[in-house]
Amino acid sequence: MIDEILGEITQEHYEDMTYVADHLKAVMMKPGCGESSLSNHDSIKQLCDALPNLEYVGLPVSWFVNNTNIKSCYIKPGIEKKSNEIEDSWQVSNYNRKNAYQIYRSDPNDASTVRYGGTMPDSDVLSYATVLKDAGKKVAFYPILLVDNKNKDWRGLITGDAEDVQDFYAQYESFVMHYVILLKGIVETMIIGSELKGLTSIQDANKEFPFVDNLITLSSKVRKELGNEVQISYASNWDEYHSCNGGYRPLDKLWADKNIDFVGYNCYIPLTDTNTSNITKQDIKDGFTKGEGIDFYRNGKVAVPFDGEYNQWKNLRYWYSTDHWDWDGESSNKTPWVRESKKIVFTEFGFRSIDKCTNQPNVYGDELPRGSNGKVDYHLQMKAIRATLEHNKETGFINLEFCYAWDTRGYGWHLKYVDGKYWANGHWIDGKIKK
Repeated sequence: MIDEILGEITQEHYEDMTYVADHLKAVMMKPGCGESSLSNHDSIKQLCDALPNLEYVGLPVSWFVNNTNIKSCYIKPGIEKKSNEIEDSWQVSNYNRKNAYQIYRSDPNDASTVRYGGTMPDSDVLSYATVLKDAGKKVAFYPILLVDNKNKDWRGLITGDAEDVQDFYAQYESFVMHYVILLKGIVETMIIGSELKGLTSIQDANKEFPFVDNLITLSSKVRKELGNEVQISYASNWDEYHSCNGGYRPLDKLWADKNIDFVGYNCYIPLTDTNTSNITKQDIKDGFTKGEGIDFYRNGKVAVPFDGEYNQWKNLRYWYSTDHWDWDGESSNKTPWVRESKKIVFTEFGFRSIDKCTNQPNVYGDELPRGSNGKVDYHLQMKAIRATLEHNKETGFINLEFCYAWDTRGYGWHLKYVDGKYWANGHWIDGKIKK
């Protein structure tokens, strides 16, 4: 099947693909939702066969919020089918088909028209994680919030007022701690949240960031439950880890906390800015230290030069190796971050197999990377992954990187599921690697 998909490949493509297969140490699974998406354990063998030196596997599981306003939204596991449509033992925490969240359907009478796949039952999560561990892989649990609204908004848009943070957090803690207890003794790494940019940037009247404090509390509870052998962190978005609100660095307090083991960073930064399709590996590697995020930032369509390294949000080396200050427009105060105190882990990174994917690695679905002609480019995806692995190895401060993504549904899944239409030019690497 893979030969048929990839077709005739060049020697350079084969070498890049082989490098990725031999050197990739961690992957993030997908889709993270779909009631039956963890029922196929064949995908684990396929993963292990394709990536023989793989050590870590990220296992995402999603619960749902009904809108992006923390004052009125609630967090629950979601179902595709109601209790009167199917008889089974689906159970997630204290939820069953009678009290779980019913995911929106475009046709109320047709379960196949749900906006998202539902939450995987606890039994499947536990079983899949156990099989991964038995296969010698270190499991990293990864909680995700999916927004069930018309636009399928990104979870980074969930936000609100400081006075409503605590009530929202109470729900969020229940979500994460459920899996902490469920997977105790199985997981090697527990990610306590991912890309909650709209929450970590909420500031109260005292110029504090209450949700960041909540994450610190949560990390303490996770540590108490799982002990010192488990790694704990938060997976920040690539434009979240650094600063917000004009100069504040709220996550520094989290990164400095004793219960956080590494700086989690979801790396979907622009690495090229080109109109040509002849992108080289060196072009991609150079993009980590120049271009947008280093030399300039975008204000609409205008490229504006930075006034110093401290603001360069792509300059990971500078961020890692220096002390930091909050700036409120009038004065600056040193943050708790201690230079070079904790390594960085790419809790996600990846590229679509599409023309000019490195211009905008962060776009999905029907949206095209800037300047892309929309054509499938399997080689550029492998070239970009290889360039990232080589760059990170050379830095000395990036410890690990989870490549997004490998699908849990097994080879050929894209021929059966509605999201399969995005596989060919999407971030998936399953079915795109052969040795």
